[in-house]
Amino acid sequence: EPHRRLASPTTRQAPREFTDCLVRLLEAQDGESSLQSVLYKVADCWDGPLGSALLELARKQALKPKPFRSLLEALLQHEVSGASELTKGLISTREGLDQEARERRVQAGVALLSHDPADGWSPFWEAAAVDEEFARGVLEGVLHGALSASEILKCLPDNSIADLFMWLEKNYPGAPWSDDGSASWVKPVDSGAEKTVSPGGA
Repeated sequence: EPHRRLASPTTRQAPREFTDCLVRLLEAQDGESSLQSVLYKVADCWDGPLGSALLELARKQALKPKPFRSLLEALLQHEVSGASELTKGLISTREGLDQEARERRVQAGVALLSHDPADGWSPFWEAAAVDEEFARGVLEGVLHGALSASEILKCLPDNSIADLFMWLEKNYPGAPWSDDGSASWVKPVDSGAEKTVSPGGA
């Protein structure tokens, strides 16, 4: 695509100017889809200073929650040094957060579990054990994305699966189970009805 073909030589010829311009552009994005579109156009430019600059942008926590998640997902996907540690640190921080910061924390959990359930489960579960609202937000967010419940379960040791089963029974009593033994989550919607979230996220 023309944007991606243009971005690559630009970042080689003027890396600092390109990076500064991109950071300002991302800071101005209010919506998840618009930020994803910008990141897609620079998908071939992550070597050099760009990854470090976008990691610093994530550290500022200035973006709205869903665009913030998209940024974390891109940092994790491109294996930017420090991205995993930053994301795990975000979900471990619970005290002194306003509503928007709490939602960013949930979106960080979604990004971490969606990227690598095996690596992300332990820090997620540690946080989930003392914050049920956070746990519900992360699990529902993950299963509304591309990751299925069965994909999570196959990454977990037996004792973690047992812990999850007990947690689900407490927080989603009576939720149905699929043929492969993985859970469907039940999420309240605005109408007051309940929506079943299938293992495939449908």
